[in-house]
Parts: sequence; structure tokens; C-alpha cells
Amino acid sequence: MIRSGEYRHRIDIQRPVDTQNPTTGSITRTWATVHDAVPANVMTGPGRETHAAGTKLAETTARIKCRWFPGLSHEMRVVWQSRIYDIISIETDLTDRREYRLRVKDGLSDGS
Repeated sequence: MIRSGEYRHRIDIQRPVDTQNPTTGSITRTWATVHDAVPANVMTGPGRETHAAGTKLAETTARIKCRWFPGLSHEMRVVWQSRIYDIISIETDLTDRREYRLRVKDGLSDGS
């Protein structure tokens, strides 16, 4: 059973939109929000730092629980408190129709 107070955060789910420039043929990726202010429980974990090309890069992982809705996929991303998270894994509850459990990360790829 899902308790109403369990989902105290709000997340946005975005999908990529690729458009091609008719003159140059180059592809530009933008993001469109497909689910706005989804009630969720966001649990952030410890971050880590990586050094690459002389710069320090930070990455944070999180687990997100939210109610089930149709159409969620790995190519989408989550925005929470202005942070962009790539979806690493999508798990569902035993009935497959009540709740998503997402593992996400931000930082190194910044969701693009």
C-alpha cells in the first residue's frame, strides 16, 4: 500500500526531441517535459568525484520512487530541484502497475 505522505517531492520527466537543421543537416537535441510535477520520493546517495582532462567532475546517484504511469523509458531524464538526472534503471513493483523505482545519476553527462 502506498502512503500519500511518502511522495513529498515533485519531479519532472522529460524526453529528448531531436530536430534537424534543414540547411546544415545538423541534429540539435532539446528536452520536452512529458510529465510535470510528478509526486515522488527522492533519496540521494553519496557523491563521487572524478578527474578528467585536468578538471574535477562530480557525480551524484539517487533512488526515486513514484507512482506508475505508462511510457517511461531509459532515454528520458528526471529533473528535481534544478538537477538533471539520467535514468540508469527502471524497476516496477510486483504488480507492475503501482510504483516505479528508478536509479538515477547526475553530473558527468548532465542528462544529454
